[in-house]
Amino acid sequence: MRKLLVTDIDGTMAHNDHIPESVLDTCAQLRDQGWEIMVATGRILASARKHIRDTGSLDHAIVYDGARIMSEGTGEEIWGSRLTPETVEWILEAVWDLSPGIQVFGDEEVFCRPGDNLAKKYFSGLGVPVRSDLEEPRRIDEIFRIIIHGEPCRIQGVGDEIGRSLCGRARSVLAGRGFLDILPPGASKGSALERMIGSEPGCGEGVLVAAAGDHLNDLELLEAADISITMRDAPEELLEVADFILPPASEEGFSNILDILRKFGK
Repeated sequence: MRKLLVTDIDGTMAHNDHIPESVLDTCAQLRDQGWEIMVATGRILASARKHIRDTGSLDHAIVYDGARIMSEGTGEEIWGSRLTPETVEWILEAVWDLSPGIQVFGDEEVFCRPGDNLAKKYFSGLGVPVRSDLEEPRRIDEIFRIIIHGEPCRIQGVGDEIGRSLCGRARSVLAGRGFLDILPPGASKGSALERMIGSEPGCGEGVLVAAAGDHLNDLELLEAADISITMRDAPEELLEVADFILPPASEEGFSNILDILRKFGK
């Protein structure tokens, strides 16, 4: 039987953008025990690439919070779902005055406001084109995701308001403390996993899937897995569906996943 561990990066394996040696060693031991590791992250490919390589994960990765499946090696899109240009403009109009932080993601390209120096510095450092000309809401083609960020309590309210208004044109999900993702309809890490498994020859009934994640954008991923794992500091919704709970990433909790997975798929 094929054994597949699908895992989030931030807050699951990584803390403050760093994956500790104990977690990297755990990934190596998992691979030795026959587990394949696949990344499922809210990051774009450029910001996930180093972590994919360091953990020895599969080439195909779920990125953009499930809006894309991409090859780490070639950078090619295996599958993707896009927001319509009209929906992008509508979302930007709806959130323009509600949040100081707005980033719009195309194909490994970022659109942001002229004064968003943090976004420009971070993504430019990865070699990702940054178009800091988002001076007003407008239609933009080939967009996979919009991120809105700010004070957590305020972003929660923005998410609730947008969620009530989207009417099937997109979906919103909290992707971290103070971060709201707006995605194409039906896009999630869980649906991307199901699509990937269903499209690969020899997969389906012959694969045991474990999934690990720590925030609400991981909920569908955990629900789609045979074995679901979350962290002790995860939202209540994840704690309720998880089969196993690990210490948080700040305590290198992922390194304890070996004790769970060695019991399965022998």
